Parts: sequence; structure tokens; C-alpha cells
Amino acid sequence: MSSNAASFAQSARDYFFPVSGKNLSVYVMKGIPGISRDEEKKFVYFKDMGDSALITTVYPNGKMGWKEEMVKIEDSKISLSNVKTDIYGTQTYEPDEMILLRIPAEDKSSSENIVGSIRRIFQAEFLTINIDGKEKKALKITQSSEMKSSGKKLISYSDYYVQGIGYYKRTSGDGTQLEILDKQTYDPNPPSLK
Repeated sequence: MSSNAASFAQSARDYFFPVSGKNLSVYVMKGIPGISRDEEKKFVYFKDMGDSALITTVYPNGKMGWKEEMVKIEDSKISLSNVKTDIYGTQTYEPDEMILLRIPAEDKSSSENIVGSIRRIFQAEFLTINIDGKEKKALKITQSSEMKSSGKKLISYSDYYVQGIGYYKRTSGDGTQLEILDKQTYDPNPPSLK
């Protein structure tokens, strides 16, 4: 993997959106006790709505059956507006409270956000990754959280967004692959959830 910000697209849309003409991405997940089983698949439907997008995720065999996320799209960032799930109901977020993707001004950037007793650290960096023998421009977003008072680490993971593909994979803080894109396609009848 290498880095060179000058040659990378500078729009959040370039990295967040799936390949043109595709609205369904299928991911293969690694088993996480109590959450998923090895090789379990999740189906992510994407609907572009201009300055926002609706992302519907279906877990055919998971504990949670589905979730819908509404994201706000700006030129340099994508942030979560609200999430609705079949188990937990609806959660709404303040602007900039839950940033999913931010284009760094240089090769990389770092910021933090404190909500209550939790400090969230957000790092973004451009890089290239090899997919099926081809070098692709990507954006690695690493998010971690810790207790504000003690510094105790709570969680850490990295999401990889590839130009022209969108969300590609997630790794844990120790580099273990948690899920990866299996295929993208077009589904003329995406699910409509209530």
C-alpha cells in the first residue's frame, strides 16, 4: 500500500458510492461470537438521494435482521444522520457526531470528538490497495474510542473505501479482516423496510 494525496480524488462521493449502475453490495463476514458466523453474508443496498443516501443492510442469518441508515453527503465528508434497526429502533445523530468518511486535506488527517464520557478518534489517510491484481485508489478510515477519564480503549477498527467501488472492507484494530466485499450487482427490487 502506498500514499500520494495529489493523485487521489478529493470528493467524498468518489469513495463512498458503489460502482455506477450497482445498488447492491454483498459482503462476507468473519465470525464474531454473539454477532456473526464465519462466511455469513450481509447485503447492503444503496440509494443515492442527491445530498443524502439511504443504506439498507439485510443480515439474512444474523441476530439483527436489518438496519437502515440515512447519511448526509457533503463534498468532503459523509456523516450519519440516523439509524433504524429491527431490534433497537431509531437513533438520531447531531451533525458531525458520527462521521463515516472524511477526505483529508493532505495525505492523512486526525480529529477527535467527545460525547459524554467517550472520546472518539478519527483518522483518515489516502493509500492504494491491490484488488484482483490491480492497484486501486482508496481511503482508509480508522475509528477508535476510549473512556475520556481513564483512556481505557473500547474499540478500534479501519474501514477501507475504494474509489468507484465504495465501502470495500473492515479490519479490527489488530488488522484482522472482519468483512470484505464479495460482489456488486444491481437489484431492481431492493427491500422496503418498515
